[in-house]
Parts: sequence; C-alpha cells; structure tokens
Amino acid sequence: MTRLRVSASIVAAALLLGTSSGIARQTPAPYTDFHFYSEALGRDMPYRVLAPARNRGADGGADTARLPVLYLLHGLGGTFSDWSTRTRLAEHAAESGVLIVMPEGANSWYVNWHEGDRERWEDYIVRDLVAEVDARFPTDTRREARFIAGLSMGGYGALRMALAHPETYALAASLSGAFDVARRETYGWDDDMRAAFLRTFGPGGSEVRRTTDLLTLAERVAPNGLPFLYIDCGADDPFLPVNRQFVETLQRRGIPYEYRETPGRHDWRYWDRQVVQVLRVLEATAFVSPADR
Repeated sequence: MTRLRVSASIVAAALLLGTSSGIARQTPAPYTDFHFYSEALGRDMPYRVLAPARNRGADGGADTARLPVLYLLHGLGGTFSDWSTRTRLAEHAAESGVLIVMPEGANSWYVNWHEGDRERWEDYIVRDLVAEVDARFPTDTRREARFIAGLSMGGYGALRMALAHPETYALAASLSGAFDVARRETYGWDDDMRAAFLRTFGPGGSEVRRTTDLLTLAERVAPNGLPFLYIDCGADDPFLPVNRQFVETLQRRGIPYEYRETPGRHDWRYWDRQVVQVLRVLEATAFVSPADR
C-alpha cells in the first residue's frame, strides 16, 4: 500500500481549509437553532437542527414513529453552523426521516481536556447533548436509532466516541478524519494554537493521549457489539495514509466497516459530495425492521 509523506505545514493548512474554501455558503432557512446548559462544560451551548420534512417508518411510508438522530460534527476552526452554510445538507437530506443535530465543538477535538475541569467535551456530546435532544424532540431513544458523524476533527471525534461508547451509537462515520491527532506534538501551528493543543491533549505520554488515541483504541477494543463504521477519504487528502492505516486495523481485527477512497481534497466541495454517502449508509441502518436488528 502506498505511503505518503506529508509536512506539518500541509497538514495544518488542510485542517483549517474548511473555514476558507469549498462551495459557497448556503442560507440556513430550513434550520432551527437551540441552546442548552451543559453540565460537563458549565455553560450554555448552541446547536442547530435540521428536522425531517416527513417522518418515515421501516416500510418507507409516512407514520408517527419516533425519529432516529444523526449527530453531525464540524471540523477544526469551524462552528455548529458549518454544515448548514457550507453544504447542501438540507437538499441532500430532503427525503430522509432522520433528525440531524449539529452541535458546537469549538476547537475541542471532542475530548475531555488534559487541563480544565470545565472542558469535558466528550461528556458534553455523549451525555449532555443526547439527553437534551431526547428530552426536546420525539426521538427514538434506542441505541439502534442514534448515529454520529463528522469531518476532519469531527471525523476523529465521531469514531473515537463511538468506539469508546459503543452502547450509545449504532453507526459512526468519518469524512477525512484526522485519526492520528493524539500521536502528534502539534500540527505545525503558531505558539497560541500549539499551547491550546497541549492544553487539550497534554504532553506526550499523558493520560489523555493514551485514552484518546484512535489507532490504539481500534487495536484494543472488543470487536463484538461495536457500531458499524463508515470511513471516507479523498485521494488527495493529507490524512489519506492514516485513514488507510486505520482501515487496515479494522480489517485485520474483523470490525465491520465500509471504506471509500475517491478523488477529492480536504475541502467543503468534497464533504458536500460525500455526506450523501453517509446519509445513504445511515438510511440503510436506520430503517431496518426492528426484528432484523
């Protein structure tokens, strides 16, 4: 398998591409914003929701069944509005019967930080946000109807949280995931960003590094009972080598997954196109008859 050598500056640029390039911003008209208090973070947090135009049951017809939920995570340098303003998500999901929730993740990497008792971003997503959404909306609260996905930083976060909390999600998906973040000293940033990175993960060998290393987690997690994993990465993406490495581990360990490697870069044009594949895999999972689950 081909291995690519990528400089730290290229990787750093790729991580931040989502804030400056890709398709034009879209109007957020079909979306609704909410706020709630997160106990894990000790503050109010916003999230954006795309509700399905119609609820669809296992047979594809309209009914009053409770809604499956997809938690869709943004990337580094982004915000909870990104998916609604930088992609055609509403158009792509027009026929979906899934409630799509887009939370604010700041530059947290969706982990409980090395420093800061009020920076428990993993707990905020896995515990607080799920409880908030299930209380506010008519959701199907079973694990089989809950999904998580993201791009870049969010792709790493989605897969790591799903493997660490397999009882919470039925499917996890990553687009262009930065899977090796916990193994790096920095991504070649300036002093302020480097300091923030070390507050998040701690120095090499820290407990946070050990528990948030996705590649190590894939090696050690019990294969049975895991969420189904969907991994997608562009052929010109600097994270392609680590995505291939992660998939090799899944294959060797017998962990169910689907992997797609298609033409594309680390940008919104690619993510807008490939989120359609995430919805396709999710739909196949969400509307399986309960008797067949």
